[in-house]
Amino acid sequence: MKPHIHDPVGSLLGLIGKPENLDWYEGADPGTQNYQLTNGLHAYLFFPKHFYIPVVIDEIPRSIEVRTPEGLAMGIPASSLTNTGLARKLAGVNLRPDVVPNGYARGKWTTSQREELEEITSYALVAVENAWLMNGTQHMSIQTLSYRFDLSNVLSAIGIWPEAKDAGGDAPPTIALNDKGYEASGEAVSGLLNHGEQVLALDLIFNGFTRPQTPDPTDLETQVPMAGDRLLCLVEAQLLGVTHWFRTNNSHRQIQIEIDRIRSALISVVAASIDQCIFSVGKSHHVFRSLRFLFNTRIAFRSAPDPFCLDLYKYIDIDSITAIAAPTIIKHVTSVQWLP
Repeated sequence: MKPHIHDPVGSLLGLIGKPENLDWYEGADPGTQNYQLTNGLHAYLFFPKHFYIPVVIDEIPRSIEVRTPEGLAMGIPASSLTNTGLARKLAGVNLRPDVVPNGYARGKWTTSQREELEEITSYALVAVENAWLMNGTQHMSIQTLSYRFDLSNVLSAIGIWPEAKDAGGDAPPTIALNDKGYEASGEAVSGLLNHGEQVLALDLIFNGFTRPQTPDPTDLETQVPMAGDRLLCLVEAQLLGVTHWFRTNNSHRQIQIEIDRIRSALISVVAASIDQCIFSVGKSHHVFRSLRFLFNTRIAFRSAPDPFCLDLYKYIDIDSITAIAAPTIIKHVTSVQWLP
């Protein structure tokens, strides 16, 4: 550095009569480019010559500036709330209307709640424009078709449609959803096939094989609101679009849905509430009964962004969504553990 920078610049400053404007010091403790004690003291001697500041001949001991935990403690009352605590408190005092009992007023209440749910989720109808058959296999008594579904909003989903060869044309159709992707639905799919049903195991956007892997699989999910969309809207619309396609290919019979885990459960029950005639029965495994579960457990937003849909819990809860899904029957088989 000295022969290539200091010496040429020093020569230039000498020509204009300012050689003192550049100084050189080479520190050897440690012998690296640094701003530690020795180098700092030499810099303190150089700056006062040109900036007219007091000369510093020694460094302030670090121990004077390092504070103990007691010294860093501030006068915050013990009752002060964290962000999560404040959200939990607001959620606790926010009163949502109760489900109206069956009767004359139930129909009007259901209509208003459905309209509000559509507005909160920014629901927009989509349809399957192309169902591309990507692969087909046969193993023993099971034949399997793999599809890519291109939807009218330019997004896509994928699905696996296994069916027993001897199931017959009237085999009950079921859709299987799992937060971990259709590969994790193997046990549920196997059970349904053993009961003579046909199953479409789905991976909606940002789930399973449709989830981007780099740089972070959750990055795009968190950016959906920046495009003016709600993630819950995208996935529920996909589910309804693919379900209508599946129903069309099954003589327009109603579809059952087998659900596992909290994201899939919310997506399914919201979809059933938006289009109350699309599903006949929904079976939920490992799900919660109220969105308040999000405030009482440590669920990271990136691990389940759909239930955190803006304003959803402010105006409506799972009991109301389930009620307006009627005549769809929602069966909660198992619940997740509640951790207060």
